[in-house]
Amino acid sequence: AACATTPPGVVANAEAERAMGAQTTPGFLQANGGVYEEARLQAYLDGLVARLSAGTVIPAGFSPIRIGVLDTGAPLAYTVPGGQIYLSRGLIAMSNDEAELAAVIAHEIGHVTARHIAERRAATERLILDVARKERGTQSGSRNRRIAIITQKVQERLGELDSFSQEQELDADRSSAAILRQTGYDPGSLGRVLERIDAWQSWRLASAGIDALEADEYNGYPATDVRIAAFGPIPDTPVDAAGQARLMAVIDGMPAEDTYQGGLIRNGRYRNLDRGVSFDMPDGFLPFHGERTRLASDDAALEFQIIEAGNATLDEAQAVFAERDLPIEGVRRSVINGFPAMIGSVPADKIPDNIGARLVVLDIGDAFLVMGLVAEAQRMAEMVPVLEGVTASIRQDDASAALSRHRYRTRRAQAGDSIAAIARRGGLGEGGQRRLRLLNGLAPGAEPEPGSWIKVIE
Repeated sequence: AACATTPPGVVANAEAERAMGAQTTPGFLQANGGVYEEARLQAYLDGLVARLSAGTVIPAGFSPIRIGVLDTGAPLAYTVPGGQIYLSRGLIAMSNDEAELAAVIAHEIGHVTARHIAERRAATERLILDVARKERGTQSGSRNRRIAIITQKVQERLGELDSFSQEQELDADRSSAAILRQTGYDPGSLGRVLERIDAWQSWRLASAGIDALEADEYNGYPATDVRIAAFGPIPDTPVDAAGQARLMAVIDGMPAEDTYQGGLIRNGRYRNLDRGVSFDMPDGFLPFHGERTRLASDDAALEFQIIEAGNATLDEAQAVFAERDLPIEGVRRSVINGFPAMIGSVPADKIPDNIGARLVVLDIGDAFLVMGLVAEAQRMAEMVPVLEGVTASIRQDDASAALSRHRYRTRRAQAGDSIAAIARRGGLGEGGQRRLRLLNGLAPGAEPEPGSWIKVIE
């Protein structure tokens, strides 16, 4: 449902692909919350990968297949150049039995065995070379003009690569079904987990007013209903009780909250106790990981980043930012809720012509809090109040106060358990009931059956 590879290129062999993976994977990890390491979970996943790949022919240079966990609650699965698989905490938690998790891992193994990364990179190279060859003899003007025309032509043909990628996803689905059959897992389990993840994605995006069909996360991938239809009818197969118990054991205690720049977002407010600073989250904006945490809506993006300043003063901040490719100009000084601040804009040559960007920098002690607004130039005037509202809400927090991450807990449902009561006890706030139902595969209005496994958040 959210399977991906890292950016395009050309890979000739396993060694070259691993080298590319070593170069690109650190940035990919940073953009997806970093690595979550827990010995019991890692041993469990290693065992699953070994079992699923045992009867599969792994290309030379890619065996044994390694697996890691991304520290993000978004349900994601990736294969990076070199053949390593990454699953997110969110995807593991979204799985309701071992067969579902095994299905996702088997899908990624299918990408590795078919060398899909190398295929797509080669297809990208062919497309670019084809366009360049056809345009070389017909273009005139400056070198920059020729490059611009070639770039435009490549963009016009990106649909070809999307179709190529979609066929790869369906191919990996077929591989997953075959691997599941030969290892004794229910081959229909992939369809079930895909439906649940798709519902989660749609709910999350809708909460920010983003149309899931237009979201970047879906570009290049077949629609979930198309993938599920390719499996045929999904049988209602009894759950393997032993496998489900193993999965629930490793989910228990796993973090259920993401961290952003070292802080947590809870009850509509960002809090970073290490830095002693907090501020309100804007309505309709979703957080995404990265070097700069991005708060995205359908209309604009707010980005914030905490930059170590050491002994640097606000007067020296512009030089610090220039070194980090964060230039700021048109600066005016201010004070925001006791924090020395400067407000400016991003130089025009650093952003596209139709985009506007404004920056606010606060001195929060031994670090700078940088907040930026990015929007279409024609929408900037109406979006600036969003940035102003967030910066006006910034407060000094008590750094000694305790604030730990919420965690998943797994247990058997008891008579009288209700999703509303569980959400209330967990302090999950608005949307908590919907989140728990999606997490446990419950239909709207449904309640846990006594004796069944349930996942709660505490």
